[in-house]
Amino acid sequence: MTIQKILSGALLCFLLIFSASCEKEKDIEKDTDLVDVNLKDGAAVYRLFAAQFVHIGSVTITQNFGVIMVTYETTGNWFIERTHFHVEYDWNDIPQSIDGDPLIYDFEYQNTHSPVVQSFSIMLNADYFGRFYIAAYACVEEYNSDCHCEEAWGEGTSFPGTSWGMYIHFYPYNGKNPQIHNY
Repeated sequence: MTIQKILSGALLCFLLIFSASCEKEKDIEKDTDLVDVNLKDGAAVYRLFAAQFVHIGSVTITQNFGVIMVTYETTGNWFIERTHFHVEYDWNDIPQSIDGDPLIYDFEYQNTHSPVVQSFSIMLNADYFGRFYIAAYACVEEYNSDCHCEEAWGEGTSFPGTSWGMYIHFYPYNGKNPQIHNY
């Protein structure tokens, strides 16, 4: 009888642990307007998604006086463990597998954040004048959950492979009319 109680308790614990998923599914409808351009400083703000559909923050891109600045920001209980970032004139030049999946460990800019952060900026000398493509990836974790690293991407166009990774087609602010990107 005691063994049966122990096995029943172990089975119950197993079911409770594995039925509570790390990925909290939410009914989130994706908008088609992916960019909110701040007219004051010309910053383009893209949504940052974890687990493909959970809106957890933003990726903000500015280009001023020969400098590109990319800022990752999370909201709520989400924290950034790592960032991987790549910029090119042609999206095909962003490191990808033969199948078209992004290769984040081949991205030019990579940072580990210990302790974890909710905001991180990277500044680059702007050899990129005019339009360019950016892949902005982060490994994020929700505080007070059993989750480990969850993929997060700045919202844009999907890579052609099977992963849900995305790249951003950035149009610099020209001082007149911001370009709202609809993908």
